[in-house]
Amino acid sequence: MENKRPLCKYGDKCFRKNPNHLKNFEHSSNQLNNKNLNIKTENQELPDKSEMLDLLTKKSENCIEQNENLDKIEKFDLSKISDMKKFVAEIYKMEMPDDFFQFLEFCKSLNESDPKYALIDIGIELTGIFDLIIRGYKLDYRVHARYFLDPPEFQTVLKVLNSPSDAHFGYFRDDPDELPVFVAISEPKLDCKINIRSDNLFGALNWYIDELISGRSYKIESCMEKVKKIKASFDLWCEKLKSSKSFSLSVKTPRIKSREKKVNAKTFHSAGIVVPLDSNGFGYREIPETYEKQKQLFRIFCDKNKEAKKHANDRIQEIITLIQFANDEIDYGMGLEFGLNMFCYGDVGLHKFVKILLPVTYELLGRSLYAEIISEHRLLPKSS
Repeated sequence: MENKRPLCKYGDKCFRKNPNHLKNFEHSSNQLNNKNLNIKTENQELPDKSEMLDLLTKKSENCIEQNENLDKIEKFDLSKISDMKKFVAEIYKMEMPDDFFQFLEFCKSLNESDPKYALIDIGIELTGIFDLIIRGYKLDYRVHARYFLDPPEFQTVLKVLNSPSDAHFGYFRDDPDELPVFVAISEPKLDCKINIRSDNLFGALNWYIDELISGRSYKIESCMEKVKKIKASFDLWCEKLKSSKSFSLSVKTPRIKSREKKVNAKTFHSAGIVVPLDSNGFGYREIPETYEKQKQLFRIFCDKNKEAKKHANDRIQEIITLIQFANDEIDYGMGLEFGLNMFCYGDVGLHKFVKILLPVTYELLGRSLYAEIISEHRLLPKSS
């Protein structure tokens, strides 16, 4: 009996798992014309080059400091704030963990008048959301102190001054409605990696001070005596905290180990993504290219060779089509992984795809704040 089902243009290479699709479309490769594998809709036009090369290529700063003269901007009257934790959550739209507020208290114990620079002797400046609770600045904290390679999940709070690698520490949270899962260091002038250093700021700072004292990876302009003095104050503060709140100083804590078991994919930044899976295992599916192949694909696309660029563009479009199929079947993790990989590759030429993929994916995952952040973030200037 002749098969009357319409042909799926991807044949036996079809990526979809929906039973209804498999039932309603023919997938035999013998009945397909090979040319169909490369078909794109006629109306699917690529953005103009001028649209692709936006504000990012015109500036050389590597992170947003929205106002060079912060003293002239409007401020909240912090003396009228009775519940700082609630205030921060309302302004920032994300709840901050206890260690964040305890860390500020530690910095105040070192420099009551200006805790923002309490750690200047070890080359650390408090930034990001700290500028709200220390100075009361009315800023857009979705992008304030956000570096070019910081994905929406990463929230910078400490900046290493005069760092040749632009080192900075930040909280990382998979979902904006949840508390951070760890604190990491990013050094965008080296690579796009987000390296986990603890599950709280005290653990991360402990690691950094030990690195300074050992001289293994980082050097400081201050004399070592000043560094050791900060270390002594830090150890004393942590000892006092044990009677009330204890924050682990370990790099790999039980919380971090627990999250590692939930990671769906590592991504280029290596911190990984976590998306929920339903009882049938839907929620994530793999990208049909290795990370090495993806990097090669992105490199070719960003090259000036027009012919090679066209082939790379076609393959990227094919993967995006597969992601659309995956989204239909609630495998949202595929689009998140591929979008973040393009973002972390760090070339503005890929942002035309990033701004299509990631906002939609975050909305589908119920992470709307991250959709807002990535939409604003693509306007950030790129480091020269």
